[in-house]
Amino acid sequence: MKKISLLLFICLVSGAVLSAEEMSAEQWLQYNETVTTMFEELADAVRNGEEPPIKCATPILNALISSQPKGVDSKAAYYEREDTMSYTYSTNHFLLHYTGTGANRIYQFDVQDSMAGVPNYIFEAGKICDSVWEHTVGDLGYPPPISDGYYNGGGNGLLDIYFVHFPAYGATVRDSVQATIPLTMTTYMFIENDYEGFPGYEMNRLNALRVSLAHEFFHTVQFGIDASELEGSSPDFNPAWIEMSAVFMEEEHYDDIDDYINYLLYFYDVPQWSIRTGTVLGSPTINYWRNLHMYASVIFPIFLAERYGSVIVRDIWEGCGEVSGPNWWLAADDAIKSRSGDTSDLKSEFQEFALWNLFTKHRFKSGDYFPEAINYDTVNLAARIIDYPTTVALGDSITPDNLGANYIMLENVDLMSLGIKIEFEPETADSWGITLVGMQDDIGQPVVVEHIDYDTVTSVIQIPDAADFDKIALILSVLGGNAKQVGYSLTVSTMGDGVLRPNAGDTVDAGREFVIRWSLVDAGDSVKIEFSDDNGATWSNVVNSTANNGQYPWPVPNIESDFCLIRISDVENPGIMVQNEGVFSISATGLIFGEPFPNPAWIQNDELITFPVNYQSSDRGQIDWSVTILTLAGEMVQRIEGRGVELTINDTRVSAHQWDYTNEGGELVAAGPYLAVIKFKDEKQIKKFVVLR
Repeated sequence: MKKISLLLFICLVSGAVLSAEEMSAEQWLQYNETVTTMFEELADAVRNGEEPPIKCATPILNALISSQPKGVDSKAAYYEREDTMSYTYSTNHFLLHYTGTGANRIYQFDVQDSMAGVPNYIFEAGKICDSVWEHTVGDLGYPPPISDGYYNGGGNGLLDIYFVHFPAYGATVRDSVQATIPLTMTTYMFIENDYEGFPGYEMNRLNALRVSLAHEFFHTVQFGIDASELEGSSPDFNPAWIEMSAVFMEEEHYDDIDDYINYLLYFYDVPQWSIRTGTVLGSPTINYWRNLHMYASVIFPIFLAERYGSVIVRDIWEGCGEVSGPNWWLAADDAIKSRSGDTSDLKSEFQEFALWNLFTKHRFKSGDYFPEAINYDTVNLAARIIDYPTTVALGDSITPDNLGANYIMLENVDLMSLGIKIEFEPETADSWGITLVGMQDDIGQPVVVEHIDYDTVTSVIQIPDAADFDKIALILSVLGGNAKQVGYSLTVSTMGDGVLRPNAGDTVDAGREFVIRWSLVDAGDSVKIEFSDDNGATWSNVVNSTANNGQYPWPVPNIESDFCLIRISDVENPGIMVQNEGVFSISATGLIFGEPFPNPAWIQNDELITFPVNYQSSDRGQIDWSVTILTLAGEMVQRIEGRGVELTINDTRVSAHQWDYTNEGGELVAAGPYLAVIKFKDEKQIKKFVVLR
């Protein structure tokens, strides 16, 4: 079925939204025939489970309509009303058209025990339609769709819905253009006739119907407020706000179905893309990443609703209806100012929105941010920094657009006792927001957040207490303008010169390798490292000359001392020198995290998997410990904690921590690789192991 996507790509490129002046009658008729054929083939492929369905065909069909040259009087099967339907069923506000024969045969046509002569599926659809109308128009205060009763031959003015064999969940089609400013239109709807092959809805077709009707009905409302809310121009018109707010209405009506979560990957994997990014009809497939991004951007109106209530989406649409042409982001700015009493605006809310998007999946915080975020995808990092100093260089595809963000994770910051200095230099004068989030690694512990806002570009940011955290997330948001791929340079270094590790007060294990870390900016390419175990009275060489790259793996001597120092100096100019601000200790109390065994572990054969810790200690009390089991994606599986079962083997003691392969719900886990975060005393290690079934 790959041929379908490719041909659809060809036909869309050839003139998806070309104006009538740009397309001849012959070109348009060929284009219309190709789209019709491809939709028919794609509808069959979806029904057979060979291709994913289109989320909403509204942009595609209305592009076809808008490109039809004047004087071409030809019906297009995929946007003309289905006048051949055998049956109709009317509700308070809708007229449902359906048939019991052919490809358009309604789901379970012969099951008609809810109302005589009416299939249960249609009867339930009618109830859903009126419920959606009443909540949207009656409860939320949106204007009803424009009635078409005045021009369609004396009809009753009910909103028409045609149930057809369709490659999409649904579509809303413009009908009669109204002479209003801004432009408005009457509409009718297509809805899939049985949702056969639509993933996730095999056991509940009505749930697919519910989200589709909520989505498409809101399009009819939008067309009655402002049908010109499309950014861009031919051939890349952009219905981003139209589609993300329609998906929002799915959640507003049916927050237990959560269809929107299926699309969030297409936002969280490319957070650098603007939330104003919409359909690119000349893309490789109709379900191309960028086409789906606008549905995933529903997370933005969901955020606004969490902050101000769902009424703010109506506020934005009312603002759209005051101006011809696209202006939804300006209307959003006005709505936020009004709802916040002029204490906030779009720029500050987008910066807060970017922060919320950090706390999803394994970073989920109960009671804060998005309430369903544990089910969301994890935001993609633009860069991960583990050594300092460093300069971040990102490709154009990674740098953010306006109303997009980069996420950069600074790791090992607990080593940065001198603090961190961040030098940020943007390439343009676009407005930026910079948020710094201090985080702890301890799974299950509260995340410590430091939220620092910058209303203007700040070239140097200093974090003197960086070592209080295990990592720091740096969120860079472009808060204004229309620019794409806004570049910048970013350098992260220490705030001064000094020995970073071991730090004053640290304890280092004797006989093990320890990485010495330092910052000595004014030194040359090579430094000398020395060690003292008597508070500087005498010194011995660790290494006579090594690269001044800020780190050196040191085999710790097999001694005990509480009066240790490290000194680092320039090989050529010994006067350029740093040493610890205070003494550290070397202890012969060895601590070794053993390997999980058995590994791999067979659930059927091995009752438990063991995580041993070997240590030497004169302390005979039991030691607190914990083991946290995670998936490779960082999702919590199980947490075990308590006091170790200790065995003495000569001078070495063994603490055995064991797990029975169950998750927090008491169910056996699936086969696959896992991580164990083992904490013992004040240290921890991460071990990888495999479970087989």
